[in-house]
Amino acid sequence: MMIDIKVMRNKLETYVYDMRAALDTIGNFKEFMNDADREQYIEQLNLTESWIYDEGESAAKAVYEDKLKELQAKGEPVKLRYRFHDSLPFRSKDFQDFLADVYQKACDIPADSHITAEEKEKLLKL
Repeated sequence: MMIDIKVMRNKLETYVYDMRAALDTIGNFKEFMNDADREQYIEQLNLTESWIYDEGESAAKAVYEDKLKELQAKGEPVKLRYRFHDSLPFRSKDFQDFLADVYQKACDIPADSHITAEEKEKLLKL
């Protein structure tokens, strides 16, 4: 039971440090949260860190879980926006490659195919 509490406390502490660094120090998430919300959230992270080392020293596992969920409610959407933005160029490239492949296959449709010349022309205009 004591180990579960320490593990949960560590998760909360790690989340505080990681999010604060990503929003403030390192700044990877900075552009994905407006300034006013970011300042409030960083303040909430700082207060949570202080709480961990003060009143939170002897808190129950459920209290740590609640604090983490509260922080994640604001932090996870920011992480999601960052991940989407970070992966968009790769997804865009994948989609462009897919379209190029479809176009090439449309070009390679033989004249004696069941697809008419008009249908083939429509495919190539897409």
